[in-house]
Amino acid sequence: MMLAAAALLMMTAPVAGQDAQHHSDVSQAIERCGVAPADYGADYVEALEETVFVFSSASYDADRIACLVVVSLDSDGEFYFEDATVSRLFAEEYARQSAAAAHRMARAWLAERDMLNSLPSYDPAHDSLADFAERMEAFCKLERRGTLIARDGYLTLDLDVMQRDSASEDEMTCLVNAIFESDFGKSGGMFGFVGNEADIPGGEDAAPVTNP
Repeated sequence: MMLAAAALLMMTAPVAGQDAQHHSDVSQAIERCGVAPADYGADYVEALEETVFVFSSASYDADRIACLVVVSLDSDGEFYFEDATVSRLFAEEYARQSAAAAHRMARAWLAERDMLNSLPSYDPAHDSLADFAERMEAFCKLERRGTLIARDGYLTLDLDVMQRDSASEDEMTCLVNAIFESDFGKSGGMFGFVGNEADIPGGEDAAPVTNP
């Protein structure tokens, strides 16, 4: 995980208790990536109730950044980089690795249920996104339609509709995994949840399903 708000670093306390063990484990992993102990530090941020690892060096190469992303993902550690360029490169690599992991998990989930080979296809040259959304809902056996909304070239999953219709967790998981592993998802189609469309031009809660 990556910390974006530097101001939170002012609200710190000594690392202690169970978090001290987590700090030790993450520190060892960070140093295995080739980061010198003098190039980073850690503070317990009370507002987050987590330890934040703060990196001061501006000389990390691509391999070291990729290694640090693995550590962050594996540990769910909060990483903050003082150098703006390193911070941007870390964020880009974090997004790439996160998307790749999501695709692997989606594929495994569908394969375990023998659903992978029957996944609905999507060809933007011949299929409307609204029709694709309905086929995805049918694929995941949702009794009522309207949970997956197609608008302005992206898909939005309306959690309020799912709750109203008492959709199961499996149905929601199916929709998310199916979209990630679909032709739409693999091509970088925009997908998210109601509430984030503001992150996308013309919308309020969608984000790209990044192609790994």
